[in-house]
Amino acid sequence: MFQTLHLMFMTQYTELGLAVAVVAERIRSLGAYAPGTYAAYAKLASIKEDAGVPRATDMIRNLVAG
Repeated sequence: MFQTLHLMFMTQYTELGLAVAVVAERIRSLGAYAPGTYAAYAKLASIKEDAGVPRATDMIRNLVAG
């Protein structure tokens, strides 16, 4: 499943990166500073990071749940 998941996650990563840029620009246009570090994003996130390396099926389950 590596290749299939890799392509799916790469697509998601790209789309999220573009969305983050749009949201950050909007935050700045409202006069506030957008979070700019992974630590800041982690504090704001509602989806928590896995402690280890999940199995492929768990990655998909986590993605759907998120």
